[in-house]
Amino acid sequence: MRSYNPNVKGHPRQIKRAVNLLLGAKRPMIYSGGGVIMSNASEELRQFVRKLGYPITQTLMGLGAFPGTDPQFIGMLGMHGTYEANMAMHDCDVLIAIGARFDDRIT
Repeated sequence: MRSYNPNVKGHPRQIKRAVNLLLGAKRPMIYSGGGVIMSNASEELRQFVRKLGYPITQTLMGLGAFPGTDPQFIGMLGMHGTYEANMAMHDCDVLIAIGARFDDRIT
């Protein structure tokens, strides 16, 4: 679309607020979905999760983007997901969503 003009540079104050939220999180979570698979960003996701050390959950369409055998993976999320993943998501204080769309099976 000709009128589409995405902002590709972050605003310094917003970045600082986001970093402060991440640093102050008591129960952070990473939530990833099929967008990671579709964009071939699995390696970037793995690096990001390992760097932060946060637990990660995935949607059905996102399975495989992060190793299911990794200790940081707490299981699939949603109606057919694990109790642990759903409760961790429910109780988290900071959520980082990557390639996910918050569909009705998750929320």
